[in-house]
Amino acid sequence: MLNVGRMGPEERRRQIQAEQINTESIQDMIRKDNNNPGKYLVQSFSNIDLQYEIIAVENSMQSCTCVDFNHNRIACKHMYLLHRYNNQYSPIQSRFMDISLNVVDTLNVLNEQQQSSNDVSDVESVPRSQNNLTNEMVNLLAAYRSYTENPCLLSEE
Repeated sequence: MLNVGRMGPEERRRQIQAEQINTESIQDMIRKDNNNPGKYLVQSFSNIDLQYEIIAVENSMQSCTCVDFNHNRIACKHMYLLHRYNNQYSPIQSRFMDISLNVVDTLNVLNEQQQSSNDVSDVESVPRSQNNLTNEMVNLLAAYRSYTENPCLLSEE
């Protein structure tokens, strides 16, 4: 996952919480799932009986089962703790980054379809779809920039 833009105040707060964990305690708080590569179990910071699953694909953490990540879709303190344990994995930085990368992937697919299509009606419809997706991507990137400058400007609508 790309590391785009500055870290927002909420991400920084979560990173600080993970940095406050004693280095010797980290190994006791994180366990790799031997049956599922890329899956880690991270102990809750406040309840030793509770663990969260973090899924890492390639070099990027994709998800955590904690309430914070599932509600906000930004890197949680468990992801930052796993990063301290194994810096091969990077926590995701922003929910807008995932959306904009999906739009870019969609544009690439549309380009491939346009190049391989022999049907005139399909070729004519692709540029219109591309323009809509391009406009959506521009809007998402503008929202991302606004979010990094002032997170309280955006709302979940």
